[in-house]
Amino acid sequence: MDGAEPLSCPFCDFTDTDADFLTQHVEFCHPENSASPALETEEDTNIGSSRKPEWWCGDTPLYTDEDAGTDIKYIDCPTGCGEAVTEDQLMSHLDLHLAEGLALEEIIGSDTKGTDMKLSGDIEEDEILSPTLSKVLGKQDGKRQRDAPVNAKATKQKKKTRRAGQLGITELGPYAREPKMPSWLRKVLEDGPAITRENKIFPDGTIHKVETVSNETSNLIPFIARLCQQDSSVEQAYLCSANVRHIFKMPKEGGFCGYRNIQMLVSYIQDSNSTGCEHFPGRTPSILRLQDMIEQAWDNGFNTHGRTETGGIKGTRKYIGTSEVKYISYKLWRHRPY
Repeated sequence: MDGAEPLSCPFCDFTDTDADFLTQHVEFCHPENSASPALETEEDTNIGSSRKPEWWCGDTPLYTDEDAGTDIKYIDCPTGCGEAVTEDQLMSHLDLHLAEGLALEEIIGSDTKGTDMKLSGDIEEDEILSPTLSKVLGKQDGKRQRDAPVNAKATKQKKKTRRAGQLGITELGPYAREPKMPSWLRKVLEDGPAITRENKIFPDGTIHKVETVSNETSNLIPFIARLCQQDSSVEQAYLCSANVRHIFKMPKEGGFCGYRNIQMLVSYIQDSNSTGCEHFPGRTPSILRLQDMIEQAWDNGFNTHGRTETGGIKGTRKYIGTSEVKYISYKLWRHRPY
C-alpha cells in the first residue's frame, strides 16, 4: 500500500512496509535458537582475542587479519552454504538466502499445471522474474568484495611471517595463508558442474540434442532487456552482449566469484567467435584451468608482481581481482588489453 510507514526489524537495520515479509526476514535471519544481535555479551573465541558476534552460531572460528592489524573478521554463513563473509556483510548475505528461498517457493507454487520448471539453462518467453526477489535485491546495499571464499571447518593456523610485498587477509581473504585448498573442494572443482543432455523440438519441427550445464544460463541478457523495456521506471539500461552466459557457483563451492566472472568473459569469446576463441575449445574452462593460465602468464613475465602479492594462486582459495583478467587477456592477445 502506498505511503505505508516502514516497519523495522528488532534485531538489525532491515526495514520493509510489508509486515509478512518482515516476519519472514526475522524467522530466517534471526532464528530463536541463535543469540539475538540486540544482546551485547562478550565471548572469547579460540582465535586470539577475537569476539564472536552475538548472532554467530556454529563451531567454526572467525578469521582475523592479524598481520595487517585490522579489525576485519570473517565468519561462516550459518545457513551452511559454505561461504565466509565479514561481519558487516552477513545480514545482506542472509537476506539474499531469504530472497532465494522465497523465489523458489513462488516458482514451485506457480507450477499448477505440472509443467517442468527450468531453474537453469535457456529462459523461455513466458518465464517471469520473481517480484519478491526483485524487491529484496533492491534493498541490498552491501557490496561484495572481490571473491567470497568457501569455508570448510578450519583449525587455527600458526601466524606466518608475510613476505615483502605480499598482501594479507584483508586483500586475499581468510585463506591468504592456506597453502592449498582441501582435497574435497579440489575434487568438486575437478568434477565440475552437472551436465544433462536431452532431445528438444525446435520451432522448425526438427529435433536436436541439447546440452545443459547446471551452473550456466544462456539467453539471460535478452530476457533482462525485455524486462527493462516493460518497466516504465527504467530510463536507461546498459547491458552486455547477448553472447554472454551467466555462470554461477556450484553448491558448497562457497566462492570463487572472480573466476566465475572470468568464465563469463570467456563465454562471450566462445559464443561470439571473438579474437582468442581458439584458446578456449569445448566447454568453459574450469577454475583450476584458469589458475594454470594465470600462473603461466606470470611465468611469461606479465605483471609478475601479482605472484609476489598473492604468493601464487594455483590450488588455493585466495581472492583474485581484475588484474588476473588482464593476465588471461595477455595470454590470448600477447599485449596489454585496452
